[in-house]
Amino acid sequence: MTGLRMSFAVGLLSALSACTYFPNDFERIVDQSERRYGPGIGREYKEVSLREVAAHATSYKHVDIKFTALFNRRNEQIFVPLLTTFAPESWAAFSVWPADAKLWEEQDRILNVPTLYIRKDQPDMTIVTSASRYALFEVRGHVMGDFDDRPFIQVYWIQEVEPAVYTDEGLAALNTGLAALQQKRPAVAIDKLEKALAGVWTRDARLRIHLDLATLYGERGDWDAAVLHYEGALANDPENATAKAGLEKAKVELARKQAVEAGKPQP
Repeated sequence: MTGLRMSFAVGLLSALSACTYFPNDFERIVDQSERRYGPGIGREYKEVSLREVAAHATSYKHVDIKFTALFNRRNEQIFVPLLTTFAPESWAAFSVWPADAKLWEEQDRILNVPTLYIRKDQPDMTIVTSASRYALFEVRGHVMGDFDDRPFIQVYWIQEVEPAVYTDEGLAALNTGLAALQQKRPAVAIDKLEKALAGVWTRDARLRIHLDLATLYGERGDWDAAVLHYEGALANDPENATAKAGLEKAKVELARKQAVEAGKPQP
């Protein structure tokens, strides 16, 4: 009987080893849930700003962290296999910006962090390969090293929060519009900023665009458009003091303009 039991045990182990889902998906299948299992399960993640981690990588070395970030998909070739466990044969690198990065400003655009790594055989790898540039993600991982003052992060879990919140065309139009604004070329600034609204969807960026457009339209006496953009600014930040004051003034000027056009006497 002992030999029979041993044979049965060996056969069972062989069958389990041959299963394509074992060991990564075995627990999920057993409890019949859709929960995602992987190497990061059971860890306590510290919620952080990627901007802070990038600026002080040594302070976060060997810390489990979670953060939101904008997907870049550029400059993804940084491997230091002698100093970390990452090697291009087994790992894929990808790059991100902090979620609050103002990508139309040069000082924020250079905050790109190109040292996030995910195992090529990890299920979440499909999320990385199918994601669009400028998509907003939640990331959980472990800071493995701080070589050259960079945080080298092993990604355990990644999930898309929002699809692309920018387009390249929208950012280009925004940059050109802001440059024209500084150069005091209002017609060009209005044209480019209006086009930027079609390809920029973050609240901070749209607030900035609406406020600039409202000011430009007000300066040329187009109070209908000014009201529209002040209302657009408040849609992105309902408590914005500049937008509230601007909208009140624009409505007064619009009412005065309409009264003049209707031939009504002015006080």
